[in-house]
Amino acid sequence: MLAVITDSKFEQVLCENNTVFVLFLSHYNKACQFIRPAYKFLSKNNRSKGLFVTVNVNLCPNASKDIDDLPTFHVYRKGSLIDTYTGTDGHELLSFINSI
Repeated sequence: MLAVITDSKFEQVLCENNTVFVLFLSHYNKACQFIRPAYKFLSKNNRSKGLFVTVNVNLCPNASKDIDDLPTFHVYRKGSLIDTYTGTDGHELLSFINSI
């Protein structure tokens, strides 16, 4: 799992990878801290699906400009957003990842 801490790195990741799973989070948000271990576990078990990254909304304002709730998960394919999930339910997150 890659931690993205700049907007330019986020753009680079989207350009260089076919499928990118993104967890938008804040280290100060308790819900983000709650779901992060599950996301890390799922990223290790689903590497064949694409690259899993985290984006700190406090450090990447352009990448996270449309994020209203935390934690939010996005999936990008060839640089375009294809799906979104917001929440902290690990089972729903697994279903979300499996649907891609």
